[in-house]
Amino acid sequence: MQMQESIKKLEGKFVWLINACAMAVGSRIPYQSTEEDDIIDGEICCKAMQLLNLNQMWMTQKAMFLPNTKLEMAFLYFFNCFRKSYIGEQSQRTSKVFQPLADMFAINDQYLLMDYIFQKIISNLKFWAQDTFIITETLNLFSDLTSGYSSVRIIRKLDTSKYILSNHYNFQFLEIPGNYKKNRMSYYSSLSRLLFADDTYENEFDEFFKNHDMKLKELEKLNSIESFRQDNVRLIIEGVFRDLRGFTMTCTQKRNFWLFFDWIYPYHDVILRAIESNYDHPVSITVLRFVAELANNRSSRLNFEITSANGILLFRVISKILCTYGNLILTRITTEDRKYADIYKGIIVCFNMLENTLKGRYISFGIMKLYNDKSLTEAINTYYKLMLYAPLNDMINIPKLSKAHFSLLETFSNDQMMNTDNFNTEAFLYIIKSCAEGIKQFNNSISTEACAVINQICTTVFKETEKGVNPNNKTHILVQFLNQYPQTIPYLLHNMLDVVIFEDCPNNWSYSRPLLGLILLAKEDFISYTNKLIQCQIPERRESFSQQLSGLMENVEDSLSNKNRDTFTQNLVVFRREMNNNMVALVNINELNGSNSYSNISTEDSSMMQ
Repeated sequence: MQMQESIKKLEGKFVWLINACAMAVGSRIPYQSTEEDDIIDGEICCKAMQLLNLNQMWMTQKAMFLPNTKLEMAFLYFFNCFRKSYIGEQSQRTSKVFQPLADMFAINDQYLLMDYIFQKIISNLKFWAQDTFIITETLNLFSDLTSGYSSVRIIRKLDTSKYILSNHYNFQFLEIPGNYKKNRMSYYSSLSRLLFADDTYENEFDEFFKNHDMKLKELEKLNSIESFRQDNVRLIIEGVFRDLRGFTMTCTQKRNFWLFFDWIYPYHDVILRAIESNYDHPVSITVLRFVAELANNRSSRLNFEITSANGILLFRVISKILCTYGNLILTRITTEDRKYADIYKGIIVCFNMLENTLKGRYISFGIMKLYNDKSLTEAINTYYKLMLYAPLNDMINIPKLSKAHFSLLETFSNDQMMNTDNFNTEAFLYIIKSCAEGIKQFNNSISTEACAVINQICTTVFKETEKGVNPNNKTHILVQFLNQYPQTIPYLLHNMLDVVIFEDCPNNWSYSRPLLGLILLAKEDFISYTNKLIQCQIPERRESFSQQLSGLMENVEDSLSNKNRDTFTQNLVVFRREMNNNMVALVNINELNGSNSYSNISTEDSSMMQ
């Protein structure tokens, strides 16, 4: 007992010393350190490696020895700092740091040192399986080593890397629930980079996924919903699709991704049944996130050959998954305090999945209408249902839900919203209302995306209005909606002016784009509202404020050309600068009326939104 306490105190001193040495080695400035400094760093590394070898020997040979977690973390921190200074793309292969290492350990270059570190990584994955923190730090070091273009190719040639690629599924830490979240994904992301670092990976691909292939084939044999809801089956689903998501995230080259896609596509029925059977269980979120990653056209990896139908096949699967899960999740009964975990989390992933699909541009959606393929129509209808399920307050005030909503809405407005006939009234009004609230948010990305959506609507309507009425052409659906709800443009205009004039506008460029379109579409309302604003000010401010407002439209024409937009943006910047420099305190109409919304549109708007 006394001996263990003495060892514990000694280990505490070693922890402090190794951390101090790590910071000293990690603070090295490339091309400014002298050879003497490099030799000292090499000697420090030798001492750390001697202590590490001694510690490894004690852990394997002494049954009563209690491993020290802090000491292990210190070793990982040291090797990470040493890697940043002496291993990587910018390091010098002939650095004097390897001179002491060569004398003591026969390590005379960074290749042999990486082999040593890699052996330590494998040792940790075996010995520390139960310790999530050490596994996390070990996998972070593994990820760093495989992230460099040159270093991953060096590691790929090592026997240790061949060992881990052949036995990647035999590590005990993969079975620990605490490692199911990020650690399994990080592990397979690093393995993906390692596998594809060699040109012969096609010969090893099937062998690498042999274990996953076997598990998916077992899932394929299950023929009932109840069988997919068993705890042991859910555990398999959770592990497999976290692994595959991590693998896919770093699979950025077309050749690599196409190989993976050809392997995973035959199992699309398994993916659908896993989601359908467990829509009310968190494991469905894991599978949905994998599908969302699969739909992500990262580095144009989904731009298949012109002779390939894979893009359309993938979208059909995604549409079916989205519709199946979306319709099921909306039937789920839950309490208010569980709504985010039970429903909104799934809606967020569905929004991300649809956004990745629309943003990817790897298929021509126009061809679906030509061949009467309803996949896109069904996916958009499900999107409307999911969007309308969330009350506007939740959509705006829940950060992750709000981010997913506006990010998808911006993508949707760029193409589909402007070219679809499948656009119901309730969804249109909800989008208008959410954009009016979105431009008031302090989150810069949300307000910018809301502005972009309004700008798309205004630009489309303005262009359609310029064309005039043609009896041979069908009126654009957005023009039809605005004719049906004439207060929409004034409602957006008032909210936009409210932000631009009375709030600290975070991005003048983003706000100027939709504001010009709104003004040109509602000139009379703009004049009327600004006159009311002027009259609400105290008499001595009215004249100067009137001149500043008039300056907004100076040299601005009735067009939405880029040149005209830039002129208006400059005028808005000048207007904001003058307001700030003169520290003008204006009276808001809303404050005067004791209301947070414009009194002249609030009644009409509430009836419009019902």
